[in-house]
Amino acid sequence: MKTLFRSIALLLLLVAAGCSGRKDAELLAAPKVGDLYASELSHFAEFDGGNRAYGLMKVVAVTDGSISVVTDSSAWPAPSGANNDLRGDLADVKWDTQNILRLARSELRDLYEEDRIFGVRRPDAGESQ
Repeated sequence: MKTLFRSIALLLLLVAAGCSGRKDAELLAAPKVGDLYASELSHFAEFDGGNRAYGLMKVVAVTDGSISVVTDSSAWPAPSGANNDLRGDLADVKWDTQNILRLARSELRDLYEEDRIFGVRRPDAGESQ
C-alpha cells in the first residue's frame, strides 16, 4: 500500500513539473515587460571569482526580435536561491538598472532548455515588482 501511495505521489510531482515547464515555455514565447526569470546570471554577465551565480532577471522592454532585462543586484551560489526568490516577495529585490542586457527572443527557448533560464513568473498587475 505504501508503494502505491509513493508511486501516486511521484506521478503527481512529475505531472506538476511538466505543467510548470509548459507554462514557462508559453510565457517565454510571449514575453511581457515585468516578467521575471530565475536564471544562471553568470552565463549572462561576469561575476567575481568566476563561480556560477544564480538570481533573477526582469524584463524591462520587449520588441519583435529581442527583450531587454535587468538583473537582481545580488546572486546565489545555487539555483535554489533564485527559485525561492522567484516565488517569494519581491519587495527587497534591488534591480541593477545600470546594466541592461539584451537577449534575442529566438534564444529564449534554447536558454530554457539549457537551464540558463529555469523558472518564469508573470506577476499579477497589482503585485509589487
